[in-house]
Amino acid sequence: MAKGKVSKIIDGDTFKIQDGKSIRLSKVRAPELGTKGGAKARNELSSLIEGKTVSYDEKRESYNSSLLASC
Repeated sequence: MAKGKVSKIIDGDTFKIQDGKSIRLSKVRAPELGTKGGAKARNELSSLIEGKTVSYDEKRESYNSSLLASC
């Protein structure tokens, strides 16, 4: 299992870690920013993990070049 410190929250199911990897949470469907509920979803994820070190299992690369992972 890999680890990384969360450096930026992209939206309700995607974030970046300090090494620059973009990680999308597997099996999570959150509204995109700019759609109803998008800002709330991003803020909720931010309150849970921003600035913290997370452990994740790499699954595969997703459609938008993010790493699909479970945390």
